[in-house]
Amino acid sequence: MRRVMIMVGAVALVGAVACGGDAGVAATAVPEATVVAADVPISTSTTIAVSAPTATATAPQMRVCAGESDLGCVVEVVIEAELVDCVGVAPMRCMVVDGGLFYDEIEGFEHEAGYRYRVRMERYDPWGGNEPPADASAWGYRLVEVLDKVRAQ
Repeated sequence: MRRVMIMVGAVALVGAVACGGDAGVAATAVPEATVVAADVPISTSTTIAVSAPTATATAPQMRVCAGESDLGCVVEVVIEAELVDCVGVAPMRCMVVDGGLFYDEIEGFEHEAGYRYRVRMERYDPWGGNEPPADASAWGYRLVEVLDKVRAQ
């Protein structure tokens, strides 16, 4: 009997593969930091199907933004692989988000050139209800999760 461990994001599914024995499969999801193994007999013809956790499982308390000015909500966007020249208060480099220039930053997100991202981010009020400065965005953004990171062609 051999032990197998299948990593799915930050969760490990632990099971075993045997030559013969019961056809049943038992797998346990455990946090990556506390991975354990267990002997579970299964036949060599048994298929183990594993699916990644869904995005809704990661942030069930977050609601999807209903409009352009909706706050305290989550928006899913695509970030292109390269930064581009743009001009805000001064010349700078901007991300291209959903096809348009994005002059702000996303807290907790580090753009790596050459990779196209699909992310979920929270839109919030960084000014606590006060009027933002004339040269600042009315909203702040925090990374909720990176859904995809793919090397650009």
